[in-house]
Amino acid sequence: MSIQEKIAPLGHTIIALSEAPALGAETTAWIEHLNSVSDAIEQRPAILVIPFSDIDTATTFADQATVKTSYRVICVCYHGATGQEPEIAGAMAAALADSSDPALPFNGVNLGGVTAVDDSYKLTFERMERAMNAGVCMIQTGADGNPEIVRAVSTYRVNPDSGLDDDIMLDINGALTIDYVRKVMRTDSRFGRATPAIEAIHNLAQQEMAGLLKDHIVITQGFIGANADGQTTTLGRGGSDFSAALLAEALGVDELEIWTDVPGIYTTDPRLVKEAHPIPEISFSEAAEMATFGAKVLHPATLQPAVRKGIPVFVGSSKEPAAGGTWVRETTESNPLFRAVALRRNQILLTLHSPNMLHACGFLAQVFTILAKHGISVDLITTSEVSVAITLDQTGSSSTGRSVLNDGVLDELNAFCKVKVETDLALVALIGNRMSEVNGVGTQVFDAVSEHNVRMICYGASTHNLCFLVPESDASLVVQKLHQRLLGK
Repeated sequence: MSIQEKIAPLGHTIIALSEAPALGAETTAWIEHLNSVSDAIEQRPAILVIPFSDIDTATTFADQATVKTSYRVICVCYHGATGQEPEIAGAMAAALADSSDPALPFNGVNLGGVTAVDDSYKLTFERMERAMNAGVCMIQTGADGNPEIVRAVSTYRVNPDSGLDDDIMLDINGALTIDYVRKVMRTDSRFGRATPAIEAIHNLAQQEMAGLLKDHIVITQGFIGANADGQTTTLGRGGSDFSAALLAEALGVDELEIWTDVPGIYTTDPRLVKEAHPIPEISFSEAAEMATFGAKVLHPATLQPAVRKGIPVFVGSSKEPAAGGTWVRETTESNPLFRAVALRRNQILLTLHSPNMLHACGFLAQVFTILAKHGISVDLITTSEVSVAITLDQTGSSSTGRSVLNDGVLDELNAFCKVKVETDLALVALIGNRMSEVNGVGTQVFDAVSEHNVRMICYGASTHNLCFLVPESDASLVVQKLHQRLLGK
């Protein structure tokens, strides 16, 4: 049987071989297969169970460089069970597949379908320990006369951070939980920027995780999910924080903590303005505006589950946990007129002109139908009698790296209006409270940036923001001036 035929059942959670593959190329082919289906993006779980009936052969196999650093490989050995290799592999695979709680160890679990060997093959404790430390999952005859797992280990024994041998890394539970969040994070089939199925996530989280949390700390992944067919999806930019918020919502937690590389949310990007300072407390509405318009500490989607359930969110630095951070709450004690300045670069201004707009209806509906068809999200919009201008986020509207406005979109728009595309623009957003209700806000803002060309203004749709487009080359200076004039201490 060729390697290709052996590897044919792609996507199997557990692949049990009837015999060990040959050392070298054949083994390497299997490792490459496991890596290809279980990498950070695909995350289709695959565990390879390889059976042995001789401890020395098993130890030699597990010592291969391609094997001893892979937690997806289980070298299971029942010394003396010659001729039972297929039964050993099948029984081990069944034990792994039957586990309802990936946090529990497999020590002492009986292996059905395997015949106990003669006592003459019994190994000393020391000999089994050496084998297990080498990455061999040992089976022995238990006190009840049945074969049982001594300790379920994988071949992985090198700490990926230090590069040193670390027997703590051996336990197979890590391999079983590699796809854990995919069991819970149900989404649609938009693979690069999937939409979560909220009700399904809630039900699956209660089923798969709620019980574990009573007695365990659960460590899982972010960013990935799975559709109804089990195919791996990703949540797009900010997907890891979004995952945490979705799980928090589904499990009904009291608060959500997001640990990042900065101690909270700042009044603006401290890389642009050295006087920027952290905000101790901010409302959901303000934080959502900041996230939407460029603040990278939180992705806007992260706040949606928290808002729905009223879950307070803490943002702090994993590098400086003692430095404090920002609490994001439904309401805050302080509600200043100006809270922060956000900046989002790489913006596109799309201007659509048609005399047919004059005293007509349906033009905007036609435009938005085309944009929706191509999965394009619109940020800001202004209109005149015969023109409409809209902004698109080149970095956030597409997860593929391709231009948001492809030829197909432009061709459809050009069929009924004149299209103008402008790039090299940046969106500046001033975030605050009651901004559309207070006299003189516009004067203060535009006095501060009077020396710069403002290409587009959007004001009044929200009491929490005033947005405008400026040339990319002016963006940093505009932010600095606004912060100095309106937010400086």
